[in-house]
Amino acid sequence: MPRPPASGFHGAAGFNSYDYDTNTWTRLLDFGYPPYTGKYDGWGPRRGLVDTRRRLFFSLGSGGATLVYDIAKAKVVSLDPEWEIAGGEAIGQPAAPGVDYDPAADALVGWVGGAAYVLPLGVSPKAWHRMAAPGPAVTVTQGTFGRWRYVSRYNVFLLVRSASENVTFYKHTAGCGP
Repeated sequence: MPRPPASGFHGAAGFNSYDYDTNTWTRLLDFGYPPYTGKYDGWGPRRGLVDTRRRLFFSLGSGGATLVYDIAKAKVVSLDPEWEIAGGEAIGQPAAPGVDYDPAADALVGWVGGAAYVLPLGVSPKAWHRMAAPGPAVTVTQGTFGRWRYVSRYNVFLLVRSASENVTFYKHTAGCGP
C-alpha cells in the first residue's frame, strides 16, 4: 500500500510538515517572529484543509487570521493583497469551525450553525458570503472538530455530531459527483 503524501500540521506556534518515509517533522513557519507573530497562532482548535486545485493549505478558526499557505511555492500567500479575505469573522472566530473545500463549486464551504458560509476561490476580491438557504438544522456548541466533510462522490457535505445521532447532509451545488 503506498504511503500518503507528507502532511501538514498547524500548531499553536508554527506550521509543520511530516514526512512519512523519514518519520520526521519539519518546521515550515515559526509564528513567533514578524510578520507572523500573533497573526496565525491558534489559542484553540483551528481547522486545516487543502484546496487541491491550487495546492493551497488553509487554517482558520479560534479567532486568528486565516492562514493561506501555497504548498507548491512553500510560502505564505495570505499576506499578499490578492489573498486578503473579507467577511470571515463569523466563520473564523469560533473554535473548530466546519470548513472544507468543494471542488465542484471551487470554493470553501463552512458551517458553524444556521446557514452555510461560502468563500469562492476563483474570484477577486476574496470574501465569505452567507447563503440564504438554511444549513443543517442542528446546533453545535463546541465546534465540529473535522466532522464537517465534503464527499465528492455524492457532491454533499456531511455533518456528524455524535455516534448516537443521525448524520446530517448539506447540498451546496446541484448534481452528483463524478
